[in-house]
Amino acid sequence: MSKGKTETLVKTDRFLRKDVFFVPVTEVKEIKGSIEVGGKIFHENVRVDYGDIPLLAMQISENDGIRNPCKAIKKDGVYYLTDGHRRYRAALMILENTGVVINIPLMTEQHVTEEKRIMDMIICNEGKSLNPVEQADAIQRLIACGMDEKTIIAKTAFSSVYICNLKMLNKAPDKIKQMIVNNNIKATLAMSIMRKEKDYDKAIETIEQALDFKQSTENKTKITARDLSKAKNKVNSFSAIKKAYKHYEKKNLVVREEKMELFTFLSRVMEGDVSFDELMGTLYLPEPEETKEPEFVDPNQTSIDVEQN
Repeated sequence: MSKGKTETLVKTDRFLRKDVFFVPVTEVKEIKGSIEVGGKIFHENVRVDYGDIPLLAMQISENDGIRNPCKAIKKDGVYYLTDGHRRYRAALMILENTGVVINIPLMTEQHVTEEKRIMDMIICNEGKSLNPVEQADAIQRLIACGMDEKTIIAKTAFSSVYICNLKMLNKAPDKIKQMIVNNNIKATLAMSIMRKEKDYDKAIETIEQALDFKQSTENKTKITARDLSKAKNKVNSFSAIKKAYKHYEKKNLVVREEKMELFTFLSRVMEGDVSFDELMGTLYLPEPEETKEPEFVDPNQTSIDVEQN
């Protein structure tokens, strides 16, 4: 790290690698909107959640600078960042808080394309992984660049189902996306609500209702599927059936004559005598052959997360 004016820093100082230079943070910029370089168009960073920048700034200070090189493209003498946005923002925070100018180890990309840059954000990100909302935006950008879905699947290792859901998530209202980014709700649950409600305004209302309930009862700001039910004064009917049946056995209650058929069915259910096939055949007509909408599955979500939701 170096103190003092930017002019005192030597831009041509080499990193350990021959293709990496130290460049003062004051001479590096993030792309805002889009820029054209060498006949190619580059857009601003897909990331919206930069994570704990103060913590990263502290780590950079304690380690005497940035160790992993960032990447940039150069136009009119200005370095525009293409990779390393969290490190860059942490360096800016150090400058604002202490006046210390961090020298950023920088690689200038000569043959990079927007498609390669976006793909690197998805599959070569060594820092904070993109969240589902950011992934959705990245996939849409790749499609806009002309990349077909088969190529995207091959390069990202995402399943076709997950790509489909990312495309759907990308169309969601900004308000729902922000709630996902803010960790108020998992993307899987938000997508489930949107499918069920069939209306974005109603989906937002449902989520906000559950958030208000969670905040008022537990002073927490992240909801689960259970919170959605509680917010609407719903109960666990399966648990209620089990409790009512045990109460019947314990108290030796008399069953209403007009409800005997229902009671017999529930008794068989409680005793494990009703199979899935029997239920399907008894309750429903044969299922029509049609393509079902896939469930939204976050590849970073664990099986424990799924069970809790």
